[in-house]
Amino acid sequence: MMERSIGTPGVGSNAGRTVADAAAAIEALSETDLVRLKALAQLWSRGLPGGIGWTDVLHEATLRVLDGSRVWPMGVPILAFLSGVMRSLCDDYWRRVWSEKRLLVS
Repeated sequence: MMERSIGTPGVGSNAGRTVADAAAAIEALSETDLVRLKALAQLWSRGLPGGIGWTDVLHEATLRVLDGSRVWPMGVPILAFLSGVMRSLCDDYWRRVWSEKRLLVS
């Protein structure tokens, strides 16, 4: 079975790592790294409406990395990358909430 690359289309082959690389990096995280990820997830998800908690954000970020929909670029530490994915997910959620509020007010 051929390993799926999660590189950015149209960019050199070294732009991203494979899903297997990401899975191995996530599996190799230390307890300290996991505590840091938890703290980052709590920071980014603070105040999210709709019952979305830090665990939801962390799990969704991990899922998107492992399914290849989020590219882990070369040269970026896995913790920084996962933090960025979580921040992006929370920003997208807030954007949807604000958009729905504007529709309700209109």
